[in-house]
Amino acid sequence: MRSSDREAWDWSRLHIAAHWTTVALIAVQLVTAESMENWFGGAEEGEAAGAGTVMPAVFHAVSGASILVLTLLRIWDRRSHGRPPYPADHPGWATGLSKLNHLLLYVVLLAMPLLGASALASASEDLGNLHGALAPVLLALVALHVLGALAEHFYFKTDLLKRMLGRGPAAGR
Repeated sequence: MRSSDREAWDWSRLHIAAHWTTVALIAVQLVTAESMENWFGGAEEGEAAGAGTVMPAVFHAVSGASILVLTLLRIWDRRSHGRPPYPADHPGWATGLSKLNHLLLYVVLLAMPLLGASALASASEDLGNLHGALAPVLLALVALHVLGALAEHFYFKTDLLKRMLGRGPAAGR
């Protein structure tokens, strides 16, 4: 059932699990990014990668692919199950910023793994550089997302944060 067919009162358990798993995988990406850069750069120059570089590079690639799958799953879940409505008294500017931030997060969470995989498949330094250039954009969007969640909880006094922790009114579906 689509969100336009009925109001979604809470995030689905699937959406909540995919959200927090994505958070953990982004942390893996940050920890393993340098190893992937070293492996990729060494491969371009014909150098053999050391054992300390290969496994983190593999974790980077696998977690990136997992982020792509989870992002697609979250988009599907939002389209098929809807999203909780914004509070009726929620300021329009805050709702607009939330929607824009989510849209940009989804775009970057789709673009980064696709660019990274394309860079690997084609051995393209340009695609690899573009992939890397999106990292600070992702971190800025994540920071704004966290600030927004904290503002919802402490300033607007909504239950949004509780719902994303699976402790909202319906505690997930």
